[in-house]
Amino acid sequence: MLAPVLAAVLLLGPPPPRIVATGSPDSREGILQQVTRNGDGGYTYRNRRAGFTATIHPDGRVTFKDRIVSSPNVKLPFGIDLHGGTPNIPDATMPSNTLVRPQDLGSLGDDPLVKNGSYGPPPMLVTVGGRMGGVSDLAQATRYAAAKQRFLDATEQLRAKLSREHRRETERVALANLERDLEAIWALADTPASVRRETIFERWDDCEEPPRSADASAEDQARGRAGMAARLRIESWIRTRLPPRGANGFTERELDDMNARKKSRVRFDPYAPPAPPAAAATPSTDTGASPSPDTPSDAP
Repeated sequence: MLAPVLAAVLLLGPPPPRIVATGSPDSREGILQQVTRNGDGGYTYRNRRAGFTATIHPDGRVTFKDRIVSSPNVKLPFGIDLHGGTPNIPDATMPSNTLVRPQDLGSLGDDPLVKNGSYGPPPMLVTVGGRMGGVSDLAQATRYAAAKQRFLDATEQLRAKLSREHRRETERVALANLERDLEAIWALADTPASVRRETIFERWDDCEEPPRSADASAEDQARGRAGMAARLRIESWIRTRLPPRGANGFTERELDDMNARKKSRVRFDPYAPPAPPAAAATPSTDTGASPSPDTPSDAP
């Protein structure tokens, strides 16, 4: 009876490789169809087969939460669990899994299934419906990691879009509050004026600079424009609130010392005549990348 089957296999060859169809749950389109929007502007994706929930935060970050499958506390031989849950984990004082070489335990992480059970030689027969922790669980963990990677690949454009929007909003808020922050620094009357001027200089020196390379990414160029806009506002505030001929202005000695220590490529000279603002100096004009067409629909 096996002869016709073997002959068919030899004639037809092995079956073709499995191809994930467009729109299937594991495809890029299928994953995006399962991503739902949250009230805070982030997104949630649940993969029940792989047992995890992924949260895309409004700033584009991703966190994963693995779903824990519980089972009744039934002690069975060989770590077998007939209820379809997690295998029984033996006592930590018992010897390591004999199916894994001791020298390989360090590379297996903290997986108790692989490190702690089953014990002794595998049983010849496993009751129907049961499962035994061991090498198969290691392969299952690999499949789950692959599912998470497919999710990250499918949502890459969406997460990049969220990151850009969050950065632009953060820059707008920071610029809007910059003068208020400088006023708060200067209002610390118990702090010596020289220390307050040093703090204001450090705020100027910490601003992002335009990239050196003409081939820099749109994100780097946008950050540079935002940093330039912030520096212009700091210098304008200094000229208004701490004029050079006033009692609280920066002295020539202070400016020389600060320029000797600065991280910036440009000179700190707030009393120099301001240069005409560039057309792209404000971060709100950032058009480095177009919005992703793959934004999932809002959850109902």
